[in-house]
Amino acid sequence: MRSRVIIALRFLVVVALVFAIAGTTGAQQPTPRRGGTIVVLIGGDPPLLNPHFSTLPWVSMVSMAVFDTLVVLDPNMKALPSLAESWTVSPDLKTYRFRLASPVRWHDGRLLTSADVKFTFEEIAAKLNPNGPIAYRGLEGVDAPDPRTVVVRFSQPHPAFLLYLGWPITGAVLPKHLYEGTNIRQNPANIRPVGSGAFRFVEWNRGSTITLERNRSYFRQGRPYLDRAVFRVVRDPAGRVVALQNKDVDFVLGFDLPLRDSVQIRRSRELKAVFGMDRAISGQLFLGLNTSKPPFNDVRVRRAVAHAIEKNIIWQRVFFGLGGAATGPVSRYIGPQYNRLATKYEYSPQRANQLLDEAGLARGAGGMRARLRLAVDGSSADFTRIADIVREQLAEVGIELTVESFDFNTWFDRVYVRRDYDISTGRRLTGPDAIFAMHREFHSTNTQPAQRNYYLYRSAEVDQAIEAGLVETDPAKRLQAAHRLQEMIARDVPNIFLMDTPQPNAYRSVFQGLDNSPWGAVRLDEVWMTGP
Repeated sequence: MRSRVIIALRFLVVVALVFAIAGTTGAQQPTPRRGGTIVVLIGGDPPLLNPHFSTLPWVSMVSMAVFDTLVVLDPNMKALPSLAESWTVSPDLKTYRFRLASPVRWHDGRLLTSADVKFTFEEIAAKLNPNGPIAYRGLEGVDAPDPRTVVVRFSQPHPAFLLYLGWPITGAVLPKHLYEGTNIRQNPANIRPVGSGAFRFVEWNRGSTITLERNRSYFRQGRPYLDRAVFRVVRDPAGRVVALQNKDVDFVLGFDLPLRDSVQIRRSRELKAVFGMDRAISGQLFLGLNTSKPPFNDVRVRRAVAHAIEKNIIWQRVFFGLGGAATGPVSRYIGPQYNRLATKYEYSPQRANQLLDEAGLARGAGGMRARLRLAVDGSSADFTRIADIVREQLAEVGIELTVESFDFNTWFDRVYVRRDYDISTGRRLTGPDAIFAMHREFHSTNTQPAQRNYYLYRSAEVDQAIEAGLVETDPAKRLQAAHRLQEMIARDVPNIFLMDTPQPNAYRSVFQGLDNSPWGAVRLDEVWMTGP
């Protein structure tokens, strides 16, 4: 009898502990509150708001609120349902079949159907999107057998397709009824977007603010929690942290936040700096070398410049020991796809001088070998500091740099479009799939104006390796292909790979849910406020 009592008492204690733990867990996960406005800082005025025509993170951030994608990626890059409530993939990775959620309505009240997805993928994403040759490579066609079924067919395996569908820049679904039969690039909906997302477009005051309001007919019941989202342009890099501290803004994208500023933010009880939310981006800063003309059409000169730059100085002075020195074209933050054994160019002015001598760049008057121009994207305080350091270091080996700083749009036109530069600052995304990222950056077909290979780097060997890696379905072999490509590109050094940079988003602590995406930009439908 006594043993039964003891067993009963132990049972009651266990039950009590279970309820106590459950109660504690509940206390740590309060019910989201409704209402309020979030003010998101953006570092410049985007040219338009159609995500298929811009890779700017400002456009991504707005697009994640206004448009939906078939899937979304969680922080670990796992695909989760969004417009597609379910999907299947054929064993050969050539056919993707999606079942759409229903009913889903555009912000103008029209129903969203499979016809919208078909039109977006075939007529906009694959044909007009600069990332289309990557995200929709080998697209045979899109079938819409009924209003809720979408079948995407490829002529070759596409192992990374779901990853790119979760990014509005390649996966946002647009309304067929507003774009069909129009000049798509000039369509007014590119400026006044109509989506199916959690927030509706209200107005855009150029150079100042973009305002969105809650979509009361959103298909995800109960979302969003906020009433409004305002995107405020703050061009001055030095004023961005001040704006956050003064509560003039609530959220700053890591793209717009110098990494060094995260140090003081993390010391504040009212602010948060969140690392690790940009795994799909896997950001990197670099110097692009114009390989189409002297002196950088000679690989010896490119290697000499790589040896002449002491990255540790940049790491310490500009980034305060955060992030890490880059060793190749893929960031270490992408995970196993990163090749830590790729060719490294250790700091060695002696080796740099030797290579420059071999390349025939003899020292002339004043000890100078060459006078070159460095085009700087002045929207980033980091780039301005990097330019000063690089100018000093290259002067030591006889290369005189003239630093030319521009606002983002002017820099883009000078570098991306006209290719009127010798060296340029640059930043890239090296994820979520390293092979696709290297295709975008280094394949010879992507050297047209406004495309990412603005270094005009061409290598038949690299092109072939990229094309083979893109269709490799065996995960182990695909990883090997990614590692081999990094070695090949590092050997040719079309860029000076400077820093692998985690881009921590910063925000006021009264906001919850701002850590729901691996893209750096986040979805606002899950965000809510705990206080004023």
